[in-house]
Amino acid sequence: MILPKSLPRKVTFPLCLAAACTLLSLTFQFLVVEKIGVGLSSDLYYAGTIISLMLYSLTFDPLNSVLIPMYVEKFAKGEDVDLLWNSLLIVVLLGCLMLVVSYYPALAAFRILFKRIAVGNTAQVGRIFVAFCLYQIVYSAIIVKNCFLYSRGRATSSQAGLACGWLVSIGALSLHYRPIVNLSHIVYCLVIGNVAALFFPNLDLKVFSFKRKLLRRHAMELASRVGPVLVGSAPYKGESLIDGAIASMCGVGGITVYYLFGRLILSIATVSHLGYIQPETKRLADIATRERGPELRWRARTTAVRCVLLSFGMLVPMVSLLVGMRVFDIKFSLPYLEAFETNFSVLVLMFGYLVGMQVFRVYANALFVIGREKSFAVISIFCFGAGVLFKLAGAHWIGLPGLAAGTSAYWLFYAFAITFVFLVRVDGKPGPFENVAAARPRPRTVVE
Repeated sequence: MILPKSLPRKVTFPLCLAAACTLLSLTFQFLVVEKIGVGLSSDLYYAGTIISLMLYSLTFDPLNSVLIPMYVEKFAKGEDVDLLWNSLLIVVLLGCLMLVVSYYPALAAFRILFKRIAVGNTAQVGRIFVAFCLYQIVYSAIIVKNCFLYSRGRATSSQAGLACGWLVSIGALSLHYRPIVNLSHIVYCLVIGNVAALFFPNLDLKVFSFKRKLLRRHAMELASRVGPVLVGSAPYKGESLIDGAIASMCGVGGITVYYLFGRLILSIATVSHLGYIQPETKRLADIATRERGPELRWRARTTAVRCVLLSFGMLVPMVSLLVGMRVFDIKFSLPYLEAFETNFSVLVLMFGYLVGMQVFRVYANALFVIGREKSFAVISIFCFGAGVLFKLAGAHWIGLPGLAAGTSAYWLFYAFAITFVFLVRVDGKPGPFENVAAARPRPRTVVE
């Protein structure tokens, strides 16, 4: 993988660890498909996780964007450690409450959205839903912990914990007897791995303190910061539910194929997000605190370009890995590779999804560090309506490849809109279409 020459060394290490985590997550997916195959069972498994994934990612994923700037702000007041423990408490309690409240409505929604695979499988879906909710609760706690580590400049340590968790999950699934009748056992392997990642010893002993008197204030601040982001995230977080419903109408195995390719694209995006974008968010927050608009604008653009280049650079070794698995006839990956060969056009048509997601994540975080969460919410709601039309039209015309093309069109449009809003809203900058050469900081401010 070719890295930009100006990429700091302390970013390269977490980037490599994030790549390792991605390979481990893909290995887990390979094992899942190898154990249950591509068909009705795999469709049932992936469809059973969609609703809980949407609910918990909608509620807790905004923490990825708002917690790092909040930790940076609280560090100056000596309250960042208290924010860590208060956030963990809030996430666990709220997550458990969501599980209890949403169980029966989620099963009812599943019967409506996935009629073809819901018949006779309600109990199985219920078990998958509960297990995946537990997985999401623990994962949300990991988000809180890792954002704290990122704010302290310890990105490598956070990625080491995630890598440990994936190794535990893969080991648990590998030792599971075959065949897997209760599909929730797959999810419990993920839960075990996440528990290992959460308790990975990468926190200093000094952080084990707690001031209960700050709980209410921190809860109010989190709600005020997360609220607008949650509203803006609601449309595209519901995307997986809509995609699953549309893909289920594209024949048996449609959900599995679309999920696997979407997971591949998302895995590539996650590497640069965890290894580069999140560490850069701290730097963006520092620049915003100093009210240096031109430098913030240049830094955001540089980060976005690097992320796109890194993503396509990672495609080369990933595709090479898949080809190598095929050449050497590695057994556990054969069901995945057969789906890959048969539906290769679907993967190619999702490349726009990769580019759009990377640019979107960088500029969305840039909006958050300048306190423009409401602008994010407005533009997200507007773009989601257009995205649904893109997907429905594509799926209607050419089936699963059309759904992939519609997804790419949606994310490219979304990325353009978020970028434009940031360029308009950021303070102390040139106009959105002017030359930014003068805004570029000296090299010594970039290489840290």
